[in-house]
Parts: sequence; C-alpha cells; structure tokens
Amino acid sequence: MNIQYRIAFIWLIIAVCYLFHSSYHLGQAAFGVDIKIKGAIGTVPLTMHIMRVVLEVFSMLLALLTLYITSKGYKLFLFIWAIILLLLNLVHVGETLYKEPGDISQAVLLSFVVVANIFLVLDIKKWKAVAA
Repeated sequence: MNIQYRIAFIWLIIAVCYLFHSSYHLGQAAFGVDIKIKGAIGTVPLTMHIMRVVLEVFSMLLALLTLYITSKGYKLFLFIWAIILLLLNLVHVGETLYKEPGDISQAVLLSFVVVANIFLVLDIKKWKAVAA
C-alpha cells in the first residue's frame, strides 16, 4: 500500500478512536457509572468543543489533506503534530490507567491509539525521507 494512503488511513483510525473514546464514556451511563464532571453546569464548555475539533475533525482533515498535499513543509508539520499527539496520547493512557484502573475498554482503546500513533510517526518519517 502506498505510504501516503497508509498515513491518511491511520489519521482516520485515530479520529474514529477518539469518537469511540467519547462513546465509551457515554455508554458507561447505561451501567450506572456517574459520568458527571465536577462543576458541570449543563452546557458543553467551549474548551471541549475546541478539543473535539482539534482531535477529531482536524485528524480527519489531515487524512484528507494527506491525499493531496506532498510538500516538505506539510510533511514536517504532520511529523511534528503526530509526535505531539503521541506524547499527549501516552499521558492520557497513563492517566486513565491511574485514575480508572477498572475501565478496561478505555485502557485497551487508548493503548491502541498509542500503537496507531507510533505507526503514524514512523510512516510519516519514511514519507518525509521521500523527495516531494
């Protein structure tokens, strides 16, 4: 498979996993798990909207743009962004394992995101080495 398509596919996998992550939290309510956040006031805060756009929508946008943009600058941006995301995902896995050790489905999903993110970084690194 062409590395460019593989990178786009991994971005989509990561975006879908972020959506699953949210739905897993909502699904816990069916089993009586209180999902209220301390200090919740009944509206979605602006920061949550920003986080969703940056993580979910932006990942899907990067998947689409990766199919059409091959410049050195874009590849460098993707590489740096993928590394930042990998570090954030690693911290989030650690946080989840520490704060919610019984939440097996989230731990497995978030660990999968880290593995996908590692493959993403490695593939972008290979793609960067190819002349634009």
